[in-house]
Amino acid sequence: RGVRLYYIGGEVFAECLSDSSLFVQSPNCNQQYGWHPATVCKIPPGCNLKIFNNEQFAALLSQSVNQGFEAVYALARMCSIRISFVKGWGEEYRRKTVTSTPCWIELHLNGPLQWLDKVLQQMGSPALKCGSNT
Repeated sequence: RGVRLYYIGGEVFAECLSDSSLFVQSPNCNQQYGWHPATVCKIPPGCNLKIFNNEQFAALLSQSVNQGFEAVYALARMCSIRISFVKGWGEEYRRKTVTSTPCWIELHLNGPLQWLDKVLQQMGSPALKCGSNT
C-alpha cells in the first residue's frame, strides 16, 4: 500500500501504509529538529512524519533574502524530499545513497519552488557570474 502524502494547514506529512517501514530524507524536517541535513528518518508502519512546513520555509526564505541571491538559491534543496520503501540508506546503513535502495522516489514541492523562483526573479542577477574555464 506504500505511502500516503497529505497537506494540512501549510504542512506536508508522509504516512506509512505499508507493512514495512519508509525512510525519509527531508532537509526541512531535519532543520526543524536540529539534525544534519542528510539525516534519514525511519517511519514505521502506521506512523507519520511532518516532512515539510511552509511557515518554517517562509522564515528561512525571509532570512536568506538579506544574505543574497546564492543564499536564497540554496533553499531549493529544501524543496526536494527523498523516500525509500523497505530499505534505509545513509551513514547508519550499508547503502550510503538513496539510489542504492531497491525502490525510492524523490518529491519536488512545486509551490515552494515557484515561491523561490519569484523571489529570485525579484532579486535580479547573482553577484557572481557563471563562467566556463576548461
